[in-house]
This record gives sequence, structure tokens and C-alpha cells, in this order.
Amino acid sequence: MGEASVRSTAIGAEVDRNSLRMVLDGETWPDAKLVAKLELHFKRTLWPGYFEE
Repeated sequence: MGEASVRSTAIGAEVDRNSLRMVLDGETWPDAKLVAKLELHFKRTLWPGYFEE
């Protein structure tokens, strides 16, 4: 996320900010939909197999 806030990242990735915060805080694991949306937003592989870098 770099210097971006959780709120701005959640808005950009079109995910719930509370879900993102809970994952970042280690309270829960992300589901596949959250990972996929974050990968599209960041244009980076977070889970192997989608983007080739």
C-alpha cells in the first residue's frame, strides 16, 4: 500500500475497508475475492498464478 491509507486503498480496490483492516491486523484471512480485487488494484501478484511479473 505504500503511503496510501487503508480507506483510499479500499476505495480504489472496491473492497470493504473494515475487511481490509482486519486482514492487515491479522484478525482474519482474506477470501479469494478480496485477494483478486487487490491484485487488480495493485497490478501485482498477491497469490501465485494470476499476473505474470
